[in-house]
Amino acid sequence: MPVHRLSWCILVVAFVLSVVSPASADTWRLMIDPETFERMPVKLGYSQKTSTVRRIGPRIQLRHPANNSIFAANENIAVSLVFLPARDGAKPDMATLDVQVKKGWFGKNITRVVMPFVVDNSVYIPEVDFSGHTGKFDFKISISDRRGRTSSASFRITVTS
Repeated sequence: MPVHRLSWCILVVAFVLSVVSPASADTWRLMIDPETFERMPVKLGYSQKTSTVRRIGPRIQLRHPANNSIFAANENIAVSLVFLPARDGAKPDMATLDVQVKKGWFGKNITRVVMPFVVDNSVYIPEVDFSGHTGKFDFKISISDRRGRTSSASFRITVTS
């Protein structure tokens, strides 16, 4: 009897994993209208076609680097982000800026490192040094407007040796 339960559990887990794979996210994208899909919260790494995850408050534009860019470890990377007012004109509240970076299972809040590079409604970091660090880095940026509505965006870069 226990072997029968074990094989049933394996079958159920295999089915769930096949349905919830990143490839199935594209299938769901086709089944849901684009506006609804863009408002759905998406886990980092699953939003490969667009870097925007939630757009309720300010609009977040990643000017450089492009989402899914690949860089060499000895290359310095410039980062440029612009925060535009929400569709109704509510301006971004830069004090609510939150920047997270994640590599594999480990994540870190780097907001304090980014804040000195904030100018008006943008962030410009002339050189980010990834020497000694390789792999895929997922960044998540969130910010609220002055009415308290939050938007978030994510992007990924890959650093090779």
